[in-house]
Amino acid sequence: MGHREMGEVKRAETVTGSPLEDPSRLAFSVDEVAHFLGIGRSLLYEQIRRGQFPYIRVGKRYLITRQGLASYLDSEREHVAAG
Repeated sequence: MGHREMGEVKRAETVTGSPLEDPSRLAFSVDEVAHFLGIGRSLLYEQIRRGQFPYIRVGKRYLITRQGLASYLDSEREHVAAG
């Protein structure tokens, strides 16, 4: 396997591993959370705008904290269970 091929394999491994699996990460980008949830960025931004998804703002960036994501998932689970 050549040098270039090894780099491609390493990159593929990085892409497939979810940043949400890293316990040292306290916050995630909208792109990361949207990908994790399997929804589009625009839908996540819409939920943020409507106050349906907790976030923090750092400069121009919207960040979703690990705790905020867990809280959102818990509330959605309760909503579905109440059905």
